[in-house]
Amino acid sequence: MPGEEPKAVPSTTDFPYDREKAQDDARRLITMVLLIVFLLAIAAAYAYVSWIGTWNEIKDWSLLVVPSLTSLLSVATGFYLGTRTT
Repeated sequence: MPGEEPKAVPSTTDFPYDREKAQDDARRLITMVLLIVFLLAIAAAYAYVSWIGTWNEIKDWSLLVVPSLTSLLSVATGFYLGTRTT
């Protein structure tokens, strides 16, 4: 509006960078993405079996994919929930 001064952009010192929060947010995001991928892979496998495939096909697929996804999810969860020593 006329006659009013424009609002200033806040400086970076008003909101300092918090490294711990940024790391925590990144770990949370990675863990959630891996969990969603894991659950979608399991759901897709069962959907495939129930509509198209046979159990032998899904068994072969699950022997390859499920252990690798489980290990990725376990590592990410362990990293996120693990204790840190400084």
